[in-house]
Amino acid sequence: MPPVVNTEKPHSAVVVLGKKPPGDAEIHPDFAANLRAAAELVKPGKSGLLVISGGATRNGRQPEAQVGHEYLRQRVAVPILLETDSRTTAENIVNVRRLLEPYGIETVTFVTSAYHVRRTRLLVERLWPAVAATASYEYGQDTDRWPERLINVVYLPYAAIDPGNQTIVRFTRRIFRNA
Repeated sequence: MPPVVNTEKPHSAVVVLGKKPPGDAEIHPDFAANLRAAAELVKPGKSGLLVISGGATRNGRQPEAQVGHEYLRQRVAVPILLETDSRTTAENIVNVRRLLEPYGIETVTFVTSAYHVRRTRLLVERLWPAVAATASYEYGQDTDRWPERLINVVYLPYAAIDPGNQTIVRFTRRIFRNA
């Protein structure tokens, strides 16, 4: 029997930010943990919508959002929206904002890695100020991989200066291509 879906207009959303899987893995362990954390947040009556955000990070791979949807589809009883075009955190936020505008969402909970929360918060304040004051941030687990922490340290100052800075994105992708 399919899950029962609330058909009332939602006023809140839970947004899971995608994460590139390491090597040949299908899903990053942190992303799976964040999806499970989001599933707990979207129990009926707690949230209106679940959004999974993340595009294809490698040629020939499924978008992160699609992988996340397959992982969660039997675990939640709320509508799931997919944002499959973004490749950076800034693109995640801008694309999800556009996706949710027709719904009149008032509050958003972002689910991401613990070390990624500060950068996400900063980008939400810059790119989606309408929800920044009411936004909350959650995370599942972190595998504490040093290259990801270093990338976050590099990105954070640039996120404050220019959230859409593609120069630093290209630079760090070259350096940490397999991180």
